[in-house]
Amino acid sequence: MKKMTFLAVSVALALTGCGGGGGSDSSGQTAAQSTTITGFDGYFNQAVLFDDTNNNGLLDIGTDTLFGLTNENGQRVLPAGTEIAGSLALQTLTPGGAMQTALANLEPETYAGKYTIDMDNPGQAMAHELVFRAPGSSQVISPVTDLVAIAMSNDSTLSEDDAKQSVALSLGLTEEQADDVYSDFVDGNKANRKLHKVAQILTESKADAQTKGNDYSTHASQIALTAQSTVYNMDDAQLASNTYKPVIPVNGDSVGTVISNNQLITDTATVDNIQTRLTELNVAEGENFSGATLDLSGLFRDTDLADGIAPVITVKESSLGTTGIALSISDQILSLAAVNPVASGGEYTITLQASDRDANGDKIGAPVAVVLNVTIVSANLAPVVESGELSRIQSIIDGWQLQQGTPFNQTLSLVNLFSDADGDITEYESGTIAVDGLTLSIDQSQAIATISGTPTQAYPSGVKLRISARDDQGSASAAAVFTLPAVQEGVAPPASDLHTLEGKTWYRLEHGSSNGINEQNYSSVWCDAFRFEDGLVYENVRTPDNLTQCSEATQQASGASYVVDGDNLVATFYDPDEGGNVDVTLSVSDASVISSGAQTLLWTVEDDGEAETERYTFFSNKADAEARIQLQSDDDGDTRYFPMILPTQNGGEAVGKVGLSINDQPSIGDDGAMDANVVMEFADENFTCKDAQNLYRHMLFTGADLSWEYSSGGNYDDNFECYNNTQDNIIHANIDFDLPSLTAGNVYSFIGRVKESQGAYVEAVKFNMQWTGVSDND
Repeated sequence: MKKMTFLAVSVALALTGCGGGGGSDSSGQTAAQSTTITGFDGYFNQAVLFDDTNNNGLLDIGTDTLFGLTNENGQRVLPAGTEIAGSLALQTLTPGGAMQTALANLEPETYAGKYTIDMDNPGQAMAHELVFRAPGSSQVISPVTDLVAIAMSNDSTLSEDDAKQSVALSLGLTEEQADDVYSDFVDGNKANRKLHKVAQILTESKADAQTKGNDYSTHASQIALTAQSTVYNMDDAQLASNTYKPVIPVNGDSVGTVISNNQLITDTATVDNIQTRLTELNVAEGENFSGATLDLSGLFRDTDLADGIAPVITVKESSLGTTGIALSISDQILSLAAVNPVASGGEYTITLQASDRDANGDKIGAPVAVVLNVTIVSANLAPVVESGELSRIQSIIDGWQLQQGTPFNQTLSLVNLFSDADGDITEYESGTIAVDGLTLSIDQSQAIATISGTPTQAYPSGVKLRISARDDQGSASAAAVFTLPAVQEGVAPPASDLHTLEGKTWYRLEHGSSNGINEQNYSSVWCDAFRFEDGLVYENVRTPDNLTQCSEATQQASGASYVVDGDNLVATFYDPDEGGNVDVTLSVSDASVISSGAQTLLWTVEDDGEAETERYTFFSNKADAEARIQLQSDDDGDTRYFPMILPTQNGGEAVGKVGLSINDQPSIGDDGAMDANVVMEFADENFTCKDAQNLYRHMLFTGADLSWEYSSGGNYDDNFECYNNTQDNIIHANIDFDLPSLTAGNVYSFIGRVKESQGAYVEAVKFNMQWTGVSDND
């Protein structure tokens, strides 16, 4: 493979050093399918992917299109059909930086508290807010692709291929390796540690030029050549070090001498120790705080400094102002001033910084920052469950005699079950009691729970009964969980000549925007009820309460009737959208694997000669339907998993599971302040993201306090954000939602809308969960 001579490379790069304009073959680019974009010199975690619409190398808020934050692998998925007006670009963020602050003001739920981490040094925030671009067909964005974009901007007549080849040659690649400038050279089969080191140098050099107000773009070609020759002369230790990052400065109209520099880094163990000390302070709103001192020695390390000289640490910013706690630093000691009393509670941050210095002791680039978290306990304390009363009530429940077919009625006093150190218990909430035929109700004024009904089948011991209490400020709650004794076998009900659907109430979960009173601007999951009796169809009157409770089918559906047709039931409903009656064929099959007495229902409507089918579960046990809409975020893992019939990869179907969770401690790389997940799996065979995407067109998370329906992956198509997780060699699909901060006490809906072509084969995902303010991570 032939390499160009150094002179030939210089001539080729000279093409990029003149002219104005903003030429780019990427203008009007459209993604025919979803595309994963990767950003790095090391992988950029929590950098902003955007469309630089005017190719000016800047993020113009309000003009450029934002696609969100990258994950810890430097990746962000562009949805299918995404049109790129200019060129793809990546904006890095620093704690409290100008761009981070502007974005946090624009979309606090997405960008507040977010900053970029170069995963070459995963323990610290990046020190620079920079933009890197990638023209044309590249699916990576790096300081190297940025060279190609700059070359094309400097010379509007230069094609992308010519710019790419000349940049490749300047970096010591062969003509045949030109495409490697668009490769992931950090890891994988295209890993190239010399190109990786060049990229690190380009990042630091661009940052240095920006900090000093010099023009990087005009000198990019010469900086690239100098970076390549610098790397060529490095030894193995320098190449392997992720902190050795020389800087090529711009001095006026020329490129200066290479500056040797070992990057200032933060010591993760010291950060953890300081964070632990802050956590252990146990500061509370309204109480006196005697102050504290924290030793910052070793927090920052710079090997370019002489022995015994430590980096100078300053407070960049702090949000503690409203609390009355003042900060100061002297001789590597951080002091938190005493205050009596602490004025406010909540979550706060302290940002410390130190300047990087080169081998000559001169400041270089921007300061490196560390963000520390401070929690001040709010004045309102959550209710607690009194363990002694919990045990006493459990002993009463243990003595109950439950039997299939035998009426049951018992009451429990809740008066002493909960306590609130700074307020009163004002509301009790009934959770689930998953025994077919039993119901749980609560008299709020008397604080009495009533369990009544007739069990329709036998159950082993251990079925859970959950009751919650909320305080007088409405912002905190606690839950008491009991277990029921076994329901003994008894007399089964006599057989009937009626159709399976006739003569009983069926409970069905449905998603839609109507709450029975008005139309919401978002969809929620509701419990509807139906009863088919003597040729008439009865239904419940939907109300907002059906978000968490099932009501009875007491009202005759307007103009609705039915006839039995063999194994099917054909119902006629009046459809105002159609302006007339619509016939619906209802066919059922046993779904007792999901819930005792349940039926899988195919709801088929004939429309202009075409059949459209939706699949539902009809629950005969109201408690089992309600269990799916009364979930709470602090329920244990078993409570948050439900059986669901799913298609298999061989064309059949089997019983799988669906699990739900809400978490206020999202994984690194998640965009939002909070995180939610839907897990779909089989016990002994694979259910992959591709399987989920073949079945579902939308995966949504909705709620009253959200400004829109949050779609997994940030788009409205089947390319939702999904990860294939493997456990015991079985793959399951994990669908991820990046969310803003949620409101404690509010109920949120998980909705997976099925593709029309798949309606007969899988049911929509329909669950509700209350965010209690606490997560359970099992």
